Amino acid sequence: MDNGTTIGSTIGTVLLLGMIGLCFGGLIVMGVVGALSAVPVRHVRAQVSGFRWRTKVVIGTPVWEHMTSDFNPGGGEEIRNVSGSYFYQYERRRWHKVRSAAARGEDRDGWTMPGYTLGPDEEVKRQSLKYLVAFGSPRGKRYTAGVKEDLWRSLDMAASCRLSLSVIGRITKVVPERSLEEQRS
Repeated sequence: MDNGTTIGSTIGTVLLLGMIGLCFGGLIVMGVVGALSAVPVRHVRAQVSGFRWRTKVVIGTPVWEHMTSDFNPGGGEEIRNVSGSYFYQYERRRWHKVRSAAARGEDRDGWTMPGYTLGPDEEVKRQSLKYLVAFGSPRGKRYTAGVKEDLWRSLDMAASCRLSLSVIGRITKVVPERSLEEQRS
């Protein structure tokens, strides 16, 4: 091998290893950030100051996209028109978001899904419902947490709770004071 080829392949190898290192380094950093946002590090006592709910419906249309692959995609509802022996040509059904509809409120008696009318070839891809509780601390700090429906319905206005906060201030747990007293008994 001549010197130019050796240097070129060495540089290529170094660049490839650097890119792999960046990818793994990025995954490690994302993992650390994810872990820090979930691990409780401090607790705050706060009182319930409000209740909200939020619903959302995502609406879209299915479309068939032409694809090429080295591997046979098989069959099923999402694949059609498979042809070929070395390279496979086929169509895959993909879903494209067209619009969404949302509703929100503060009424604890019930929530409603947003009103919408499906157009031709449209379908509902996803529906979501979030229960939110607002808190205020004695120091004047405000917090909002998404909670499960049973906790949302069981809390009273001005109820005292212990909030577990992560390093970045995200609420990881809400425990009503009455539950803490029951645990001590």
